[in-house]
Amino acid sequence: LADFATYMTGDVYQALVAGSVLRLQIKLAEDWDQAALRTGTERGAACASAGELLAMLFSGRTMGLFGKMEQGQLGSYVLGMLLGAEISAGRQAFAGESVTLVGSQAWVDRYACACEVLQLPCAAGPANAAFSGLRAIGARLAAIK
Repeated sequence: LADFATYMTGDVYQALVAGSVLRLQIKLAEDWDQAALRTGTERGAACASAGELLAMLFSGRTMGLFGKMEQGQLGSYVLGMLLGAEISAGRQAFAGESVTLVGSQAWVDRYACACEVLQLPCAAGPANAAFSGLRAIGARLAAIK
C-alpha cells in the first residue's frame, strides 16, 4: 500500500436520499439499477467543480418530476453522479493505473460498475480488508501513545 484516499460518498448519498428534497422523488429499490448508475456516473464525472455537481444532483429530482426516469432508478442515478465525481477527483489526486476496491460487496459492485464506465481498471480487495486495515491503524496509533 503506497497511499489511499477515502471519501464521504456513502454518507453524502444517504443524506441526499433520506434528508433532502431528493427524497420526495427517490424510491429506494432493493437492487440497484445498473443503467441509471452508469448514466449518473458519466454525468458526475463530467462535473468540473463541486458547484457543478451540486447543480447536477438536482437533476435527480427533475428527472423524476418529468418522467424521464422511474423513481426506483433515481437512487442509482444520484449515487452514480457521486461516484463519478469521486472517481474523477481520485484520478486527479492519484495518477495510478488501477485501484483496489474494499468495502461491502454491494458497494464494491457499484464502484466496479462506475470504474468500468470511466475506464479505470479496478480489482476487489479481500472482503475484510477495510476492517483489517482500520484495526491495524488503530493498533499502531495505540502503540505510539
